[in-house]
Amino acid sequence: MKKVFTILTLVTLFCVAGIHEAEAARIRIPVGSYQKMSKVRDLPQEEYYQTTDDEHFDLGVKYTVYQICWIPVWTESAPELVGYINNDYYVSFDEEDIELLAEMNEIPNIQKLAKMPFWDAWGGKLIFIVIIGIILYGSFSKSGDDDDEVTEKAA
Repeated sequence: MKKVFTILTLVTLFCVAGIHEAEAARIRIPVGSYQKMSKVRDLPQEEYYQTTDDEHFDLGVKYTVYQICWIPVWTESAPELVGYINNDYYVSFDEEDIELLAEMNEIPNIQKLAKMPFWDAWGGKLIFIVIIGIILYGSFSKSGDDDDEVTEKAA
């Protein structure tokens, strides 16, 4: 268990505190806010679903998360429905546009489509809590092991 604790501590320290050394070694460890988008529903290939640049869009969801070492730790902005073009470009909608899209494409409860994937919503947070728990367990159990050794030597 002490080896696992040591390895997790080193990995965590490298990811959080060792960012400058990682940049010096040309390894990019993502830390910070990242906007993510994904397509949730295809829309018909009609002229109505095109931008002024003739880019076709589908229905997508956009949200922002804060990541440490590819682990989404918390959500900074709630998911919202957008016109998904690709991972970099989207079309913003207001409530009227969303209602019109739902009506035209017969999508009941269109707001239910505005949800994040499990990894971004909960998975990363659970992994982060487990890592913190292992670190805390290792630090408290280590001090408890030292007390046992002292007691055994005294007896």
